[in-house]
Amino acid sequence: MKKGSITVFSALCMSFVLSALFVLLEAARFYGLSQYADWKGRQGVECVAAEYQPYLWEEFHLLMLDGSYSTYFFEIGNVTGRMKEKLDENLNQKNFGWQFPDMNLFQMETSHIYEPKYLLVTDADGEVLLDMISAYMKKNLPREAAEEIRQRYINQNDMKNNTTNVEETIDQAKESIESARAEKEKTEKAKTDNGKAENGRQENESIANRTNEKDTQPLEENPLDVVNEIRKSMSLSTLGLVVENAGEISTKRMNLAEAIEKRTCSEGNINYEAESDWYRKILVLEYVESNFSNYCSPKENHAYSYELEYLLGGHEEERKNLEEVVNRLLLYRCASNVTYLLSDREKMLQSETIAAALAGFTGNPAIIKTVQIAVVGAWAYIESIQDIRALLMGGKIALVKSKEQWTTDLSHLLQSFQSQTRAKECSNGLKYQDYLKQILFFTKDGTLSCRMLNVMEQDLIQNEEYKDCRMDHMIVCFRCEVEFAAEPLFPRLSFINSEKLKQYSFRRENQINYIP
Repeated sequence: MKKGSITVFSALCMSFVLSALFVLLEAARFYGLSQYADWKGRQGVECVAAEYQPYLWEEFHLLMLDGSYSTYFFEIGNVTGRMKEKLDENLNQKNFGWQFPDMNLFQMETSHIYEPKYLLVTDADGEVLLDMISAYMKKNLPREAAEEIRQRYINQNDMKNNTTNVEETIDQAKESIESARAEKEKTEKAKTDNGKAENGRQENESIANRTNEKDTQPLEENPLDVVNEIRKSMSLSTLGLVVENAGEISTKRMNLAEAIEKRTCSEGNINYEAESDWYRKILVLEYVESNFSNYCSPKENHAYSYELEYLLGGHEEERKNLEEVVNRLLLYRCASNVTYLLSDREKMLQSETIAAALAGFTGNPAIIKTVQIAVVGAWAYIESIQDIRALLMGGKIALVKSKEQWTTDLSHLLQSFQSQTRAKECSNGLKYQDYLKQILFFTKDGTLSCRMLNVMEQDLIQNEEYKDCRMDHMIVCFRCEVEFAAEPLFPRLSFINSEKLKQYSFRRENQINYIP
């Protein structure tokens, strides 16, 4: 074989070997590009996720992405645009150790970002928020411990529902006394006028003999009158009865003209179904106690100093929310205190004596019994005021008291009320926040979640840098498909016709999920 022929043959063999090698290198590169697309896709999403709203994390320990980026206008394209910036920035970085001079072996670009799926914290009437919180709190409160709390709430609520309204009972008793007194005076006058008092006088003497000796002596203090006087003063200010210095109550006011439940909120495009149960409600209430302010633990740098009270009352004025809480606490404590009094034989005998002194002249056991129930209610009412004073001062009050824990004296109710004393501390008692959680347990989930979102939003926008932020712009889940494109590299160095080579395409889905 001639020398020239050998040279040509060797060149051809070398070309085929190199082409085969380039094909193998391209196959390896293709696999590397696929892995590179996975890596860069995750990296781009993580870069976007790292830009979570900082204030909500610092104050409420919840991660959310502001889809409006601190502007008033929400557009999901803001997020996809931000993602493309991060992807392009990451893809253009040099890959040291994996390149020839001026040649990136894994050169790739973002060719398309498809319309994302996303979920906002306000979606499903705020159920998303409740699920986020419950997932966050599950590690702190096991289901067994939550069951005990739930049972306590239910028992106390049943007690409240089964107790007669104190004010109605007092009004009914006073009406019965006045009606009986008027009827007696009318009867005696008529008999005196007609000179026919003989039979009536005998009957009256018989009734008088059955009346306790105290009936003829005026009471030092009428419990029913005491409560009526208190109720009159309450028409001016309930808080004045339980707060030592009412002038120190916060006067903050929240602008709720565009509250979550009143405006048309932005909505995500993920169909979300929440799983609501009592365990989730308990977890949410434990969360709000730790992260929301209240009268005993106010936060002056927040839109409301008493946020727990707003969750219960829902009023714009802070004072009105606190007043509503006090009224509800009064109802709960009256129910508990009446329950205790009915179980204490000694105190029931005291109430019976007072009832006989007030209504014994009627000679009607039914009226005397009605008055006794009213006396019990009045006694429980005054004790309840002292309970609330103690709670607002940071004390603890038992759900149902014992004899040793009882504070007021039936003979000196007005004195104990006017002296601004408070109930005895109960070692087995509950704090003010515990009672509020107990009331909130029976609040509708939708109402609770909307008010929580309002608090978060109002706290957020009072900061100048976040004044245009809104809670219905906060993304908690974001799923997006990104398509990457890359050109073949090694085949272009072989004898393969590069014009017929197609661009590589890698489609990857990644997500941001702030729900634990």
